[in-house]
Amino acid sequence: MLIGNKKIFAFLIDDLEEGSGDLQSVNIWINNEDVTYIDNIVYLPQFVQSLKNDLLWMRSNRIKECIGVKTEKDAVKKYFKELDEEAVKYRFLNYGPTTDDVRSFIFESENSIFIIYKLNDSITVKSISICKPELKQIYERIIEVLS
Repeated sequence: MLIGNKKIFAFLIDDLEEGSGDLQSVNIWINNEDVTYIDNIVYLPQFVQSLKNDLLWMRSNRIKECIGVKTEKDAVKKYFKELDEEAVKYRFLNYGPTTDDVRSFIFESENSIFIIYKLNDSITVKSISICKPELKQIYERIIEVLS
């Protein structure tokens, strides 16, 4: 089941296999790239709780314009070159081993959320924007499906 749009941001959930218990295959897509290309097996209780925590974070409006970040270029510099204490607050997709293959951050600018990310096997830092309500809806849906 696909939740979201692979070209922007999505979760792809495989059918639950009988006997798999609390383990589930979930791929995360950003900008038409599978960012869970090595390990896509999640431990459902922990993964769902992490998703809920991120959704609460989004709903609380704590994703704000990061100090000194007005453009995607500023964000790349702050998040991937300086990595100061302020930037760590904006860490995204920090879900344990499943997301160890990607380092990502988010920040808000006007009505959009910018996802800045780098795959571990790449030297290129990439970014994409998504409407905040759309990102919330994706999280609400995946939590509903996996719960």
